[in-house]
Amino acid sequence: MKKNKNQNEAETNEKIEEISEEKKTNEEQKAANDSAFMYINKEKHSDDFNMEESIEAARQELFKTYKSANKFNNISMIVVAAVFIVSFILITQQQTALTIVGYVLIGVTLVLMIVRYFTTRNLYPNKSKQYIKTFWQDTNNFIFDQPGFSDCYIDPAEVYRTIDISAERAYTGIIDSASRNIVHGKYYDKGFTFGELALYKAGQKKKSREVMFIGRHIDATNDYHFEGRYIVTIKSDKNLDLANDIGDLVVLHELGNFIIYGKEGAQYEKDLGKHMVSILKELEIKDPLLTINVVFWAGRTCIYLSYDDSIVAIPLEQKFSMDAYVSLKQDIKNVFKLILGDK
Repeated sequence: MKKNKNQNEAETNEKIEEISEEKKTNEEQKAANDSAFMYINKEKHSDDFNMEESIEAARQELFKTYKSANKFNNISMIVVAAVFIVSFILITQQQTALTIVGYVLIGVTLVLMIVRYFTTRNLYPNKSKQYIKTFWQDTNNFIFDQPGFSDCYIDPAEVYRTIDISAERAYTGIIDSASRNIVHGKYYDKGFTFGELALYKAGQKKKSREVMFIGRHIDATNDYHFEGRYIVTIKSDKNLDLANDIGDLVVLHELGNFIIYGKEGAQYEKDLGKHMVSILKELEIKDPLLTINVVFWAGRTCIYLSYDDSIVAIPLEQKFSMDAYVSLKQDIKNVFKLILGDK
């Protein structure tokens, strides 16, 4: 049976409406994502902006709330314990009036505790989220305020997947990972991600775990064409967070704290280029940087920068270390030369 003209027009209009609704939904989703993203250096600060003062002010405000909440909780515990002891004594006197008073005290105390919980339960978490947002925004603005970086942003909800990190073949025996503050951007024409990462292995005790890497992770594309992979390790005297997925590799070059691993017979200078090897050898380990591990695959470069607590911890009780982030910014400038390869 043929459809009449009105039926065709009705179906066409219905399809147009469906497409419009889908487009509207996609636009709304994009707008929601954009509002959740934190854009880096999208708006420049005034000349008198001081990052250290901005972070310190936010940290001190949060720490004040933290101490106040702890103090109140400690006092509350003492008061509650005292009320229950007094109430117990009153109830056990076997006098109706005292028993009623005892139960009333318990009831009033419980009501006050519940009211306190519901009125303050989001106070510290909300202030913590705001502090972390300020910290990430300010430090990333500072780190990536240098030539070559553009289109940088963070999706606060994004994390690295353990399976993807394991596939990079720098570390083996990973049982868990934690990540945050993952920056997407471009370094000249190269896309990259840069994020905070911790990797864990099984500990000595049953069901325990130990840190095998903690620091910053960089992932970017490259233009190499070779078989297998290379791992380059530049270590400090502390020998911390060294790449351990080297069972199928051999040492191709070692001089002091500088080691290149690869397949037996591999020609790293030919595959990576003498200029790249020169850049690698120029990298230095200085506090708070502890170790550099770089994995080269054909098409992909993964960099692991191991740091001490001045970088890996968001400061709360301790003062923010501006010197540590000045060093981090310089480290980023140095290691991102690896992203450009022979350019």
